[in-house]
Amino acid sequence: MNTSDVTAVVSGVGFEMKADTPCQRPSNATGNITICRFSGTDGDYTYMVNVASPGLNESQIVTMIVRPVD
Repeated sequence: MNTSDVTAVVSGVGFEMKADTPCQRPSNATGNITICRFSGTDGDYTYMVNVASPGLNESQIVTMIVRPVD
């Protein structure tokens, strides 16, 4: 999964979701790492999408967190 893939998934939410970094596992990374985070708000809730890579050549894990705006 790359930045374009995640952008396509979150594009239909009706508000802007911004990425903190490009979704790409660094070649020198080892173990489970978060490769990018997207975040945005609809005014009532904050949405965060995290993309994690458990290891080289392993399927990535996508998690969505929704919290009320403070």
